[in-house]
Amino acid sequence: VFYFSTNGDNWKDVSNCRGSSCRAAWLTITSSLNECDWLGITCSSSSSSSSNSSGSTNDKDDVVTSIEFDIRKGHGLDGTLPSELAILTGLQKLSLANNKLVGSIPKQYGNLSNMETLQLGNNMLTGTWSEYEFVNMHSLRELNLRHNQFHGNIPRVVNLDHLEVMLLNNNSFTGSIPTEIGTLKNLDLLSLQDNKLSGSLPSELYNLGELKILRLGNNLFTGSISQRDYNNNNNNNSTTNIDVSSSSSVSSSDNDGTIGRLSKLQWLVLENNDFSGALPNMSNMTNLQGLVLDGNSFSGTLPTDELAKLTMLKTIVLANNSFTGALQSYELASLTRLNHLVLEGNNFHGTISHDICNRIGKTAFSLQTLRVDCDKVSCSCCTSCYFNV
Repeated sequence: VFYFSTNGDNWKDVSNCRGSSCRAAWLTITSSLNECDWLGITCSSSSSSSSNSSGSTNDKDDVVTSIEFDIRKGHGLDGTLPSELAILTGLQKLSLANNKLVGSIPKQYGNLSNMETLQLGNNMLTGTWSEYEFVNMHSLRELNLRHNQFHGNIPRVVNLDHLEVMLLNNNSFTGSIPTEIGTLKNLDLLSLQDNKLSGSLPSELYNLGELKILRLGNNLFTGSISQRDYNNNNNNNSTTNIDVSSSSSVSSSDNDGTIGRLSKLQWLVLENNDFSGALPNMSNMTNLQGLVLDGNSFSGTLPTDELAKLTMLKTIVLANNSFTGALQSYELASLTRLNHLVLEGNNFHGTISHDICNRIGKTAFSLQTLRVDCDKVSCSCCTSCYFNV
């Protein structure tokens, strides 16, 4: 069924199996090859059952645990995903990325409770995602649906306690991030960029203590990501869209009740949204390597004293916001790993310090990109100067 559903006669072959011999293995029941030796199939021995996926008994007690068609190059699969794969209850990995699959994900796949890796990225799959779609995939660690044509809301994500990687970028998802995202305690990579998501970020997002990469760029998100704005609004007896009350560990002594709580974060990518307000206190984010916030409406002064403590920083991109104030660039000279400092399109003033200029160079550890508005900030060493005309 899988062979015909994915147009097996046209599969590209990058293994030792060639042309008609591959088709013979998939199409001939009496093939000299065991089904576990077929192209793309991996099996393991079953300790509890002697039945294979079709219900018959084989001598090896083998269970199909993986179907993988070259995640790097693709095998040229096209057609649709057959619902019959759901009978392979021992399946742990389904890796069909980088092909030309169309249609939707069969709902029956949601019952594959042993599934750990579901990689369907870079296809042409469509449809909406029901909150019950993956509810029984209790073992799921990686969900890769990026670069497809999925649409509708991202539903509540529940019962995915082991999920570590969620890649939903480059689709057409709309609505807001569900608050249940905060239940994914083991998540270390969340990529939702290049969709049509909107609203403010849920406070539950800041409960993801294992998160290392957060990519939300090129959406329609709004609101503040800073506890500073929450405090300022409270002082003014006004309301705010940031709610930190659900996090019992947050106190007034914390570095920040929002993004600043993600101490393991390495990359924060929020470019091209409509976030506003001040930057959060990030002094606790000592693993941060990339801060990419260009194309938003962030304002206030740049907390260079706090940024200077983030010694792992390699990239700071804050272009095209509404930052103001004197640029204390000398404080950033201590960031010896910094490769890219992009600040144009703001309202900074001052002078780029000699300490920063001395870091310009061509080695891997030198400052390779330095961009400011040179009609507002004096810079004798910038790699690019921008002027407002």
